[in-house]
Amino acid sequence: MLRCLLLAACGAAVAGQACGAAGAAPAASLTVSGWCGGAAFVSEEALLGSECLSSEMVPADAVCAAMNMRWWAAAKALLPRLASDGRPAVRSHAQAVKDGSAGLIGLVRRGGSDAGLLVRPAVSWAQSHEAVHVRVRFSPKKHGPVSASKIESPEVRVGAAAIGFSAHARSVNSGKRLDFRLELPLNASIDEESSTHALAPGRLTFRLAKAEPGQRWKALAASPGEGEAIEYGHVGAWFEEQERLDGEAKKRKAAREKSEAKAKEAAEAKGGEGEKPAPASPTPPSSRKEKKKRAKAAGAGAS
Repeated sequence: MLRCLLLAACGAAVAGQACGAAGAAPAASLTVSGWCGGAAFVSEEALLGSECLSSEMVPADAVCAAMNMRWWAAAKALLPRLASDGRPAVRSHAQAVKDGSAGLIGLVRRGGSDAGLLVRPAVSWAQSHEAVHVRVRFSPKKHGPVSASKIESPEVRVGAAAIGFSAHARSVNSGKRLDFRLELPLNASIDEESSTHALAPGRLTFRLAKAEPGQRWKALAASPGEGEAIEYGHVGAWFEEQERLDGEAKKRKAAREKSEAKAKEAAEAKGGEGEKPAPASPTPPSSRKEKKKRAKAAGAGAS
């Protein structure tokens, strides 16, 4: 005989209730110690017809017990008389019942199994002079819709010679559990302290600082050794990012060349000026007057 394993009430002494399967035992009674004289209610109708609903304040245990018995009408009828200090406990209990039921319904829809499907996420990459840029999609495919937009319990690992990622998610289409897992050995070393990563809806991105800036990587992933398992899926070029990085590099190069040309022109102009002769000192006014007097005196003597 199958029976439901129901959530316990908020401290109430309540017997379980069968799921209604054939041969199940009769419904147990609902009893809350210290309320309504300890009366035992064998049915929801008996509880709804009780004077205790209108004559006494209702403890949180009574409402929680009614929810456990699936006496929803009785639980609603008890709420107006619920003591104010019992509301948090009832709210928490109701949320737990809701979450547990939702999880069970989802599991039934998925065939009763919650085993995750292993997914090797697609990886694309691009590089600049200083860094390697990596995009990890939450999908085994490079293009198209992602398998999951939100992930749970993400773990990101960045080492000098490898990067890793693992997380759980629900498929956007079927709701089935997906287990994302990636272990990618790198083709060259990186500076893990200067490397960064960021999570966004549908993807994870890395900026891996090259241990040797200027080194041109021929591939992202290192070739696996003999007998080594490959724990990554599709790896391809990230064309859009590469175009962006190349465009920025060209702009920086053009700006640098322009700045160097201006500096060279300024240096050449300064060097071509040479040393200019010092300007003649102006004749003081007193000296000019003396010269005029001497000129007049010389003219008078000549006459």
